[in-house]
Amino acid sequence: MNLLGIGPLELVLIVAIALIVLGPNKLMTSARSMGKLFSEAKSKVEEAKTAIEETENESSEKPAKTEKAQLPSSSTTNSESPKNLTH
Repeated sequence: MNLLGIGPLELVLIVAIALIVLGPNKLMTSARSMGKLFSEAKSKVEEAKTAIEETENESSEKPAKTEKAQLPSSSTTNSESPKNLTH
């Protein structure tokens, strides 16, 4: 297990120091708060990724739509036909 570059021994040491400094009750409250914080941060990152992907998809679709709009119309009149231009 290598969470954020922290091995199992370092993790145990951090928890032991936190237990000594904060005490058991405050440690549990702090752990819950940290869990909620990480959960919220994860959901915000997912929302940002989704928004970025939607923006990229929209921007990649727009040029295709504008190209179709810029194509000349296929309706021609008799005076514009190549037959009438060459005598």
